Amino acid sequence: STAIDSYYALWDKSTFTLSSNTVTMTDGSVINTTSATTLPSTLVQQTITGTVTSSGNVYYSSSNNPVDYSTQRGWYLDLSLASGERILTNTLLFAGETILITSTVPKMGTSNAVESCTASVSSDSNYLYVLNMFTGKQPTTPVFDPPGTPIVTTGGTPPNIINTGPGDTTPIHCGDKTCIVTSNCPPGQTCTREP
Repeated sequence: STAIDSYYALWDKSTFTLSSNTVTMTDGSVINTTSATTLPSTLVQQTITGTVTSSGNVYYSSSNNPVDYSTQRGWYLDLSLASGERILTNTLLFAGETILITSTVPKMGTSNAVESCTASVSSDSNYLYVLNMFTGKQPTTPVFDPPGTPIVTTGGTPPNIINTGPGDTTPIHCGDKTCIVTSNCPPGQTCTREP
């Protein structure tokens, strides 16, 4: 399916008890994230708020809606940058409360309406999200800040999401910034490194 998926960060209020060598887990307030119509008000939605193209890269910003854990249980973000966008890798803890989420729009087969494992000439697409793990907000320090004039999206804030394009991508820490290492070597082929 190419329907919109979402990323969730939930406060798990489970309690564990040990009795007679048996561990029991209980949670008195389950969060339903499978509703097709509405999500519980205990989850705060973060959204894509702006975009900008700078030096050939496409950047996005997301909202900074507050999460009040005295009444709320977490946050979520719809993966809406491209049709069929999916998270296929684990979330990475980057620094402090910052997480890195890599999403992919898989290559399409013979039909653009469905996902497929059939080889295709179409390219995949990848996005790197840099978010606060507790709130889903942008990091307090801009993470994609190329040399020269700082960039600002149409939402009026620095970008915290980048379209890393096709191929494999790996985020690395470069001082106080996030740098992206990419490879466009097709799977199953021998590739050489450029000097």
